[in-house]
Amino acid sequence: MINDFSSLSFSISTSNLSYKLLTSYLPNSYVSSTDISWLRGLTNLKVLNLTGVDLSAASSVHITNWAEPLSVLANLRELSLSDCSIAGPFPLHEFYNLSLLSVFRMDSNPLSSPIPLRMANLTSLSVLDLNNCQLHGSMPYLPQLQYLDVSGNQDLMVDLIHMFDHSWPKLQLLSITLTNVVGPIPSSVSNASSLVSLLAARCSIRVSLPHSLSNLSHLQYLDLSFNSLNGSIPYAISNLRNLQALNLNHNSLHGPFPTSICEVSSLATLLVIGNNLNGSVPSCIFKLRKLQVFDVTGNNLNGTISFN
Repeated sequence: MINDFSSLSFSISTSNLSYKLLTSYLPNSYVSSTDISWLRGLTNLKVLNLTGVDLSAASSVHITNWAEPLSVLANLRELSLSDCSIAGPFPLHEFYNLSLLSVFRMDSNPLSSPIPLRMANLTSLSVLDLNNCQLHGSMPYLPQLQYLDVSGNQDLMVDLIHMFDHSWPKLQLLSITLTNVVGPIPSSVSNASSLVSLLAARCSIRVSLPHSLSNLSHLQYLDLSFNSLNGSIPYAISNLRNLQALNLNHNSLHGPFPTSICEVSSLATLLVIGNNLNGSVPSCIFKLRKLQVFDVTGNNLNGTISFN
């Protein structure tokens, strides 16, 4: 068992360090560090992964500017501080010098703070993972992102109308599952035209599915399960020609099952359990050759289905 990070042997030359420093290859080991001042000399680092290293002592309220050593790592492209027991507040001012930072993962830490508005100043940032961080406040506008995961932060307010009032030209993955979503999915969701994955389960989203969802032509994964959606499944869903997985479980959707779903030939998973759909399941559903998972239990469907 390793009780302190200083007991690890890396054979490091601080002036000529290889561009990666990783700790996640140490399974079933306990690694901790009371401070990270030893990072200051590693100015050539491009990838720093401290996932699972216990930094609770280094980031305690008695330690000022615990993240200051990170500010000198100007060559850093990827930084992973996942599951490090880091408590808030968010030390964003220490990251302003990291102008090349592209990937930042700080998930599963008890930050208990808002997402700083000035994170938008990290213009090279494309991946931001802050899931399960006890975040609160509002979701800021971060148009530089391709990947944004803030799921599991039940006190984080996500105002979808305000959020999509702006263009998110690069965003490919948005995960807001188990956040405090305010308002419906607006028609302006099409301002995130590059979306591949939209994961928004258990958010208490209300009202109906906007037809503008069908404008997200790159969408492959859509999860809106366990919300309070009503209305019908839009006929225009057939425009989502790249859709592979659709999960609408446990909402209040009603009306007939749209035959247009049969035109989504890429569909592999289709889940609409626990809604109020009526009528019959269109027999053309069996023309979806890639369909592997199909479940419509808990609806008001009737009639017979022909497998021919």
